Amino acid sequence: MAKFEETQQISKKISLSLAILSVVFLSFSIYKYEVLVLGAILCFIFSVILFMIRFDLKIYEDRIEYKLLPIHKSYKVILLNSVVKTEIIVPSQLGIFGIKIKNTPSGSFYYLGGNKIMRITTSDGKNLYIGTRKIEALQPLMRLISYQN
Repeated sequence: MAKFEETQQISKKISLSLAILSVVFLSFSIYKYEVLVLGAILCFIFSVILFMIRFDLKIYEDRIEYKLLPIHKSYKVILLNSVVKTEIIVPSQLGIFGIKIKNTPSGSFYYLGGNKIMRITTSDGKNLYIGTRKIEALQPLMRLISYQN
């Protein structure tokens, strides 16, 4: 049974704002370049993906599982015995509209909102940055994980 679970989605206000921007872009592209079909398809795909994006985080006694839908098909797993350090970061300016999803060789960044970011450093030197809206429930677990390792 999971000790901590959180599911995050892009806020509805931001999703709606981005959908409106894509419609404005579509209207401009139709007016300027007369490419209705391609613009409509791109606008539709962008809007569907935007409303489908969801980040699931689960922390168990022995592992951390996370999945970004619709990108990850299955959960990614980090064993707690491979965690070297955990810490909380207060975000400053983050991405467009406060959303940031980034994968690099040194680690991954998943931030769909929230007021804090949890940074997990593993023994292989990779970092996992996860935005959270439930920092009060997560802090005791982070202390426990850091204490065990």
